[in-house]
Amino acid sequence: MAKTREQKEGLLDKYEAAIRDNKMMVVSEFKGLTMTEMTDLRNKLNLAGAKLAVIKNTVFTKAATKAGVESLNYQKLGKNLAIVYGPQDEVAVSKEIYNFAKVNDKINIFGGIMDGKLVTVDTINKLAVLPSLDELRAKVVGSLNAPISGFVRVIAGPLQGFYNAVNALKEQRS
Repeated sequence: MAKTREQKEGLLDKYEAAIRDNKMMVVSEFKGLTMTEMTDLRNKLNLAGAKLAVIKNTVFTKAATKAGVESLNYQKLGKNLAIVYGPQDEVAVSKEIYNFAKVNDKINIFGGIMDGKLVTVDTINKLAVLPSLDELRAKVVGSLNAPISGFVRVIAGPLQGFYNAVNALKEQRS
């Protein structure tokens, strides 16, 4: 069933807002993905706080132009695009689609839009290998905790030595 002009304009507005409002959008082409594979990818992306949308090339290029993204190479893009976008974390969005594309040759990443500017596939790949925000937080907490733990061990050392000496004397007398 053909879409009305209002429906098409609504889609255009929706994707323009997605380009403007999200920190990261990865643009890829997919060919031959089964529904199971697509559902699996969508579930992984949902866990990472990202969304996947299948969109026509013409709609995407019009939405990108309307959102102010300059110098988008229209000829490079395939007919059916899968765009992955997320408002929270650039690394999580890049990581999920990168990992899926690494094990599945049916997705070809073209590039992306980060904070309203075009980024290359190399940038997406570099973002994908960075640690996630949670991993970075854990490293910071571990780094902050390490000196405190060492200090506690140093302070507790003489007390532990005294305890061991008392126990040795107690065992010797028994």
